[in-house]
Amino acid sequence: MSTNKAIEMDRRVRRTHRLLGDALIALAVEKGYDAVTIKDITDRADVAYMTFFRRFKDKDELLATVVENIADEIENIARGEGRTFSHEAEGQLMFEHARDHEAIYRVLFNAAKGRRRITERLAQLIQQHLAQHVSRGDEIEIPVEMAANHMAASLLALIEWWLTHNQPYPPEDMARYYARMIVAPVLPDSTENHP
Repeated sequence: MSTNKAIEMDRRVRRTHRLLGDALIALAVEKGYDAVTIKDITDRADVAYMTFFRRFKDKDELLATVVENIADEIENIARGEGRTFSHEAEGQLMFEHARDHEAIYRVLFNAAKGRRRITERLAQLIQQHLAQHVSRGDEIEIPVEMAANHMAASLLALIEWWLTHNQPYPPEDMARYYARMIVAPVLPDSTENHP
């Protein structure tokens, strides 16, 4: 297969994944995740029913792909092309992401498998971040994997509370609360800025 054909096929695959993912999220918001069928998804996405099964075995696997895409976006936000952020700045970007993708977060919070997958992926990202602090000599009195799991679950719980209460505080305030309630207890002596 020529390079151009491979690139075009890759674009079509990504487009199909996006259409199916968007359809799943929209339908889950409308009728609840458990009530959504694959036929509903393919009809909404205007994608052939059999095409779904060439890409995914079921809607849980599609949801996992949506979660991976979100996690990749979050990771890109956190890394910020080499920029140095404070914990509050990272928190603000997270809350802005949740605000801008509210429907996806609501579906993830209401789908047990989605919540578990995003918590696990976010915990991995936080664990990598904490490992950087440990390698710089910052003191972390809690095992890194335990601290990461706690921080991921707590951050998602805080985002869920914020969305459920119709975002009563702006992202910058939520970022400050995140840094004080979730980051500071784990990294009390860390510097405000980090890689």
